[in-house]
Amino acid sequence: MLSIIIVSYNTSKLLDDCLESITRHEPDAEVIVVDNGSDDDSVEMVRRSHPTVRLIDAGENLGFANANNRGIAASTGDFVILLNSDTVLEDDSLSRCVSRMNADKTLGALSPSLIDMQGKPQRAYHAFPSLAKRWKQAFTKHEVKLPEPGSYGWLAGTALMIRRAALDDIGGKLDSHYWMYWEDADTSAELLEHGWRVEEYTGAHVRHYGGASGGGPDAIRRADL
Repeated sequence: MLSIIIVSYNTSKLLDDCLESITRHEPDAEVIVVDNGSDDDSVEMVRRSHPTVRLIDAGENLGFANANNRGIAASTGDFVILLNSDTVLEDDSLSRCVSRMNADKTLGALSPSLIDMQGKPQRAYHAFPSLAKRWKQAFTKHEVKLPEPGSYGWLAGTALMIRRAALDDIGGKLDSHYWMYWEDADTSAELLEHGWRVEEYTGAHVRHYGGASGGGPDAIRRADL
């Protein structure tokens, strides 16, 4: 079974669209929404419009890692996908991701390709940061190259699918010391250190608004945090 975990924070309309797309394209998935103390109608909307979704109302903002951990603990699937609320499924891409992971038992995690609402690709697979790379970016306008497929890189948490066995190997949860951002890079690093591979799977895709689920452009806030 596939468990889909969505952390919600004041994105009622986007969350509604996301859940509608899941109902249409992944009707057999276990869906868990963890609401981080939204003050819009997100909680009421889920209860009203998506009664089969398991809703965990945290009542406060736990942060991204902690909220996902609540969802992971409540999930039962052999595969767990952490899915942002500002994403939309257009086909059975998540099922194809599961098939890909079933075909390669060395894969601990993967991400489908990410595409924005204008059809432009977004990065799902990144090189790990270092002080040297930051210095080159800041002072020489050096463009950091993306890692080659299958090399030592990390997957964004936008649509991050993790094998349950691999998750158990790294403690069964994300590192909650990361309140928001870099928990995805840390998770990839942990999986790699335990002998699992990670990859971006180009045979599947997810539409992603980008920044809407967290309140602004990811690149700026990720760097600050």
